Amino acid sequence: MRKTTFYTTIDRHGKIDPIHAKNLQKLLKKNANSKMDITLSKPKRSDRQNRYYWGVVMSMIVNHYEDAGSKIDPDALHEDFLHEFSKKTVRKHTVTGKLITVPDRSRNMPKPEFFDYVEKIRAWAMTELNLDIPEPKEII
Repeated sequence: MRKTTFYTTIDRHGKIDPIHAKNLQKLLKKNANSKMDITLSKPKRSDRQNRYYWGVVMSMIVNHYEDAGSKIDPDALHEDFLHEFSKKTVRKHTVTGKLITVPDRSRNMPKPEFFDYVEKIRAWAMTELNLDIPEPKEII
């Protein structure tokens, strides 16, 4: 079975671009009597957001601790922040079947959710460490 992928964006009113709609209609006619799977997804965090998170936010926090004489593993700190500031999902433990709460992974966060996650970390750094991490737009 041949698989065809069709990409488009849905606007805030739930509509797609008229040209894309026309192309989708042609594709549907061409593939009449076929099975169709639809996958909807929100844009994940951008490379720019990721660079800001690791290159500025995490870097400044790790440097703050290292300047104070503590050795901090950035990956462990990232895990701690996920547990503290990301949304949580309840699922069954693979082995025991008990319900457990796990943090959502940052790589799967839509852009707005990732932005909120980073803002919570910036606020924490200001409150707990007196560390003012610049906003992305403040970085030249």
